[in-house]
Amino acid sequence: MFRYKIPSLMPTIKKCPRCGATFECRHDSILTCHCASVKLTDTQLKYIQSHYTSCLCHQCLLEIPKWCKDETDAEHNANPSKKN
Repeated sequence: MFRYKIPSLMPTIKKCPRCGATFECRHDSILTCHCASVKLTDTQLKYIQSHYTSCLCHQCLLEIPKWCKDETDAEHNANPSKKN
């Protein structure tokens, strides 16, 4: 008998750290995950990696290219949803 737990390969419900929305992460089949269809630049990917520790929802991923086009934009628009 095996005495260790086999990691789950099922989709996970996550909460977006940027907006708080819940969404399904398809880490079990990454090519079918919503994030696989969003095209981001290296700068945008680096920004996400340095500011968030978890996946972003599809809507937030779609919004990032609208305000983060280069490193200067990323610094000035860290969280556009919280602007006055």
